[in-house]
Amino acid sequence: MSSFSGRRQQRSGPHRAAVREEPALARSQEFLSLARTDSGTFEALFPGTVPQAQAQTVLEQLDAEYTRLVQERVYEQVVERAQQQGLALESERVEEDNSIVLTLRVEQSG
Repeated sequence: MSSFSGRRQQRSGPHRAAVREEPALARSQEFLSLARTDSGTFEALFPGTVPQAQAQTVLEQLDAEYTRLVQERVYEQVVERAQQQGLALESERVEEDNSIVLTLRVEQSG
């Protein structure tokens, strides 16, 4: 078996990499289990039969999906809070890097 943490490679134990974020990620699949570390990150464990490139791909996909879900939730919170503060969403634009630019307008109170 071999292991890895980010780009640094080690030669013993199952494949490992730190995945930062929330407990919702702590799901098991046939070839993947996640465990929270003492530092609050998650450690992804793959059996030694999973090639390192496949394990890295899975972690990259997991990170991309998590990032998308966080962005979606933050977007919803920003729009909700803006409305609570009397601001209206005038426009939004998704950039090439998938960041979102919001233009808010102050609504006139009657």
